[in-house]
Amino acid sequence: EHLNQLGYSNVYNKKEDCYLTWSSKTTSEDNAQPYPDYDVFITNPPYSSDHIEKLMKHLFTDKRTKDKPWCLLMPTFVHKKDYYKDGIASSKKKQVDDAKGRTVQPFYLVPK
Repeated sequence: EHLNQLGYSNVYNKKEDCYLTWSSKTTSEDNAQPYPDYDVFITNPPYSSDHIEKLMKHLFTDKRTKDKPWCLLMPTFVHKKDYYKDGIASSKKKQVDDAKGRTVQPFYLVPK
């Protein structure tokens, strides 16, 4: 609803098992839980167990996600983890052309 008020009318926000969705081989509706088509991946994953590491590996390596932008609400330690640093170093996300044609690096905002 909040994104809709900002002008983003096509938002996919369903309560699903992300690991089941990630294992899906299709984006079509004939699958019980298909992988959604999207422009930007926005999430606040659980901080417990290894969920963050699995999410980061998925975003960096899955062909459906690795070239798409994402916005994640994460704890401050994530940007120092090897899975994050290695993923950034090996992905196209290390350089992004912004709307003005400039090349920018991904960033991590650390709260004060």
